[in-house]
Amino acid sequence: MKSKQAYLAGAMEASPDKGENWRDKIKPELIKLGYTVFDPTDKENASEVCDNLKEYKKHGQWDKFMEVVNDIQERDKVAVLSSSLVILRWDTSIKSYGTSDELLVALDNKIPIYTVIYGNVTDESSWMICKLRKTKLFESFNKLIDELRSK
Repeated sequence: MKSKQAYLAGAMEASPDKGENWRDKIKPELIKLGYTVFDPTDKENASEVCDNLKEYKKHGQWDKFMEVVNDIQERDKVAVLSSSLVILRWDTSIKSYGTSDELLVALDNKIPIYTVIYGNVTDESSWMICKLRKTKLFESFNKLIDELRSK
């Protein structure tokens, strides 16, 4: 059985705060519940990485761009597969392609996903709505934490 490890999935590159604020708020609660937390914003300076990726694209440095993105994708995939739970913050107003990859890896490997959706879910594509409906949905992170406490 996997240890209690939670992967925090959600937008970074297109998020105004690079996805750090919500993660910083939920991590202490998860740690109190005995979870080891994998927060991708801890593994790198999210703002710096996002800025670098923009520069690589702007200047056509595709080899460097691909190297960085492939490393991030592989690291995140390994982290999701090592997790006993994925906590997903899905904001319908933010483009988030890496997050959808993490969602699919977790679904394909039957890793439980606890999701808080911000915005109007009906604005999403039918494909994404179908994927999100396969997760356990919560109105807020407080309700999500309450659910984990009850286990």
